[in-house]
Amino acid sequence: MRRRRAGGLAGMSLVATTGLFGAYLGNPRMPRAYAAALCTVTNADDLGPGSLRQALLDHEALPADCTTIDFDQTYFATRRTITLGSGLPYVTSTITIDGPGSELLTIDGGGFYGFALAGYANGLSNPDQTIDISGLTITDTVAHDNSDFHNGSQGGSQFGGGLWAFYANAVVTDVTLSNDSAVSGGGALAVTYGTLSILDSTFDSNSAQYFGGALYAEESDVTISGDTTFSNNSVDGYFDTTTPGAYQFYAGKGGAISLSGGSLHASGTSFTSNSSIGPGGAIAAEANASVTIDGDAHFGSNVANSYYYGDSTHYGYSIEASGGAIYGNTGTSISVDGATFLSNESGSISGGGAIAGDDVTVSYATFSDNSAGESGGAIYVSGSWDLTLDSSAFSANSAATYGGAVFSNTPVSMTNSTMYGNSSYADGGAIYAVGNVAIYFSTITGNHSTLLGDADGVYAGGDAYVRNSIIWGNTDSDGTQDLSAGVNFAAYFSDFTSIGSVPYTLDQEGLLYSDPLLGILTANGGPTQTMMPGEGSPAIEAADPAATTPTTDQRGYTRSGRFTIGAVQVGGVQPAPDLSQLPPSWHQATMRPDSSALCADGSNPSWAQWPNGDTGGWTCEETTWWDVNLGTHGGWVTSPGFRSNAASKNQRQVRVHHYRHAK
Repeated sequence: MRRRRAGGLAGMSLVATTGLFGAYLGNPRMPRAYAAALCTVTNADDLGPGSLRQALLDHEALPADCTTIDFDQTYFATRRTITLGSGLPYVTSTITIDGPGSELLTIDGGGFYGFALAGYANGLSNPDQTIDISGLTITDTVAHDNSDFHNGSQGGSQFGGGLWAFYANAVVTDVTLSNDSAVSGGGALAVTYGTLSILDSTFDSNSAQYFGGALYAEESDVTISGDTTFSNNSVDGYFDTTTPGAYQFYAGKGGAISLSGGSLHASGTSFTSNSSIGPGGAIAAEANASVTIDGDAHFGSNVANSYYYGDSTHYGYSIEASGGAIYGNTGTSISVDGATFLSNESGSISGGGAIAGDDVTVSYATFSDNSAGESGGAIYVSGSWDLTLDSSAFSANSAATYGGAVFSNTPVSMTNSTMYGNSSYADGGAIYAVGNVAIYFSTITGNHSTLLGDADGVYAGGDAYVRNSIIWGNTDSDGTQDLSAGVNFAAYFSDFTSIGSVPYTLDQEGLLYSDPLLGILTANGGPTQTMMPGEGSPAIEAADPAATTPTTDQRGYTRSGRFTIGAVQVGGVQPAPDLSQLPPSWHQATMRPDSSALCADGSNPSWAQWPNGDTGGWTCEETTWWDVNLGTHGGWVTSPGFRSNAASKNQRQVRVHHYRHAK
């Protein structure tokens, strides 16, 4: 059995959540029984009375009387497919399409027709319009021009195979978009000069030529949360052969998502096996956009492919493809908090196996087995902003040139982090920085550079500041560690054997030159893997006595007494759970053995779970997922009201929409 899952209200306090549930405001899945009269779809015909097409026409004719399009629950209790014979009518005013569930209704474009256009049509602009779509599947749709897709005066623009929200705000909940395509951008969805909120939705095998295989957003704010996944989406670019002897390839950007300006906040989202021929295997951002990733998001096996063309007749050229998972150009900011990057890859002449950007900040993240065809096996930074790494783990990442884990053209600051088993061909088995490097309470060990040299672990083109950190056991091709840096140390940080408690100079006293006796890289508590110093390690209680910060280690455990050198505090105190975050009916939930034990009013209980594991129980209160601790942890929080009985239409709808996947 699967756990019951309700969406929305991520990040709110328990008091706020309870208050909202009391009135049930803001939940995009709540039926609008109090809205204007519903237009009900009663069949799966493409046109005629009771069809979705007719309901859309009725909405356009009398939008005030047909604000919400509903679906007959009896007819749509089994799976139905509406096959389009032409593009669906556009909408120019606020509308809600409240489907029966993505597993019960499919809109099939037949490989030719689009689904909907919101906000701008025939020269009409309505920036305050909202289109709210939920509970359906949109498949095999294609974005077309003008009459084919009803985009009025915006001829030549082919965006959004499933939906284009133009000067409008869109809300998408429990929607599956698959095998949809667009020539310009947004194979599944596109939003221009508006907002987009996505919750509990699936984007699979969508494609575009240029921008965003699944989603394109221009000067818009996008929020993604809940159980939302992007998988197997792609952009292919375009090879122009119209000028013989001067052929040109135009790269695609963002295998799953492409941003031009605006912002993206993805919480707990999964990006798997997306690809681009060009930058950003999963996400590409430009035009000063901002990207925020948190809530235990996952990036796995995304690829940014390079492109090369050349033969005996035509000149050769290549397209770089940085950022196997995320790419941001100059002026774009990328912030990662609590995400995992596994086996992402940038192309043969490109950097940043996982992330390539101008302004990058990373905390509580895991980078493992990512690879770059050039520099920065995990992260590549080029620009004017410093790279900041905090409480993160880097393992088994590789680069074909410099920086097995990290390459940066800017200064690097790393705190409470572990780098193990990363490799590069040239300098910097773990880190290569053109400028200064500052390393605090971190562990860098077991990294490797193939060429013989003096930077098997860390290379700094400027000064290297090392405080209370372990740098040990990093090797080059002869299997030995380089133990001296010579007179160039101020400008070159070699990977000699050291545990340093103060900034290093050639004659610095207080350095430890013995094996730190580290344990294997494993789960020692906290969100990322670490390497615990073993019994008798010279790193224990050896940190600078003046060190008072950071007060926690990589795991979030409290440092006390004389600090341990490195990323892990031996004897650190695990933080106590915040009892204010526990669901109010947690004890009731654990006491209720199964779903057959009815609530006092005769309604069925729902599944509550805390923390994010297998422990839970049935409760008589509504549950919602709540991200806590800046998105690094979460759990099921219960709040009063809206139980799952079928005593009324509203409650039946809540049951259908929220509890179909019951544990």
